[in-house]
Amino acid sequence: MNSSHVRKGHQFRFIVAPEDGAQYDDLKDMTRRLMNKMEQDLNTKLDWVAVDHHNMNRPGFAGGPNS
Repeated sequence: MNSSHVRKGHQFRFIVAPEDGAQYDDLKDMTRRLMNKMEQDLNTKLDWVAVDHHNMNRPGFAGGPNS
């Protein structure tokens, strides 16, 4: 598939959760490798961003103590 034939404007979101993060030395590197693999599998360059969240157990947050 040539990237010029890919329709623009689509957005996909997914979460790479660190439940098993202790078995990885570097979650940022793992995310980069994951995205590189996706680009190879799709045979196209992807524009992507990632966010490194901290303090996930605050009250009211999904998965936090008051959710």
